[in-house]
Amino acid sequence: MTILQADLETVREKLTPLLGKTPRRAILDSDRCLVLVFEANIDRTSPNPSFSCRNKIDRELEEWFLLTDSCYWRVEKNNEIVASCYNKPESLEFLLKDLNRHALISVELFRPLWDTRLTFENNLSVYTFSVMTQEFPHWELYQSDGTQLTIGPGSSWSCTHHDKFSLEDLL
Repeated sequence: MTILQADLETVREKLTPLLGKTPRRAILDSDRCLVLVFEANIDRTSPNPSFSCRNKIDRELEEWFLLTDSCYWRVEKNNEIVASCYNKPESLEFLLKDLNRHALISVELFRPLWDTRLTFENNLSVYTFSVMTQEFPHWELYQSDGTQLTIGPGSSWSCTHHDKFSLEDLL
């Protein structure tokens, strides 16, 4: 399957609400997957039925989780590589905290396998490199309303809805 321009535009549109947001937390799980926790933009003045009590705790209604899965990733600052998924976890602590201080300003998606560049303020970028062409997704975005955007495996993508999820479920 080939990634069409329309696919790139649709997926980019689904990521647009994250632009201008600063990750509240950047987490490295035991499998070296990078998780970025963003706050969702929720208007509390108008009730929204899609934000019913599906999730385990109210706090999670305001969070989106971007989870790298079966892909490699690296972080660049000022166009120089400063870390990757294979660095020792203790050497990444400062970098993870640095990600928490900068707003996401752009998202770029590349063919043929959804390689992705997340660019933050202060010339900080996270790149994902897809390596699995079968079975496992490259990365996933879990939205606060239960929507799950899955990128991969291969050149595929999907958008599904689940009753509930939490960060603990993902890790």
